[in-house]
Amino acid sequence: TRSGGAAQSISYSEDRTTENIMLTHTVFFTLLDSSPEAIQALIEGAKTHLAPHEGIRHFSAAPRAQGLDRPVTDTAFHVALCIAFESRAAHDLYQETPAHQRFIDGLESNWAEVRVFDSEG
Repeated sequence: TRSGGAAQSISYSEDRTTENIMLTHTVFFTLLDSSPEAIQALIEGAKTHLAPHEGIRHFSAAPRAQGLDRPVTDTAFHVALCIAFESRAAHDLYQETPAHQRFIDGLESNWAEVRVFDSEG
């Protein structure tokens, strides 16, 4: 919980460039076949093809947490992928790798919906 007081804002310096700012790439997958085996196949595919890239500070591929069905919780996905890159340049290189394309080619036939959220900071 937050203690009292006004909310703080964060300001960035004028010389802030996107090349040296961490970029977080978050992807939510809704699957056609949402069986435990299909969910695990997507997670393993992500770990195999996506995790070993240079420039990754954090990698997570996991099923949606069960039992957290609060009114504000979006439960319209089966697998969440979260990759924090050391920079936008590292993210951009990752997007063009053959391993990233192999992940897509090998698993996209089971994707009903893919939502991508990228954030800096």
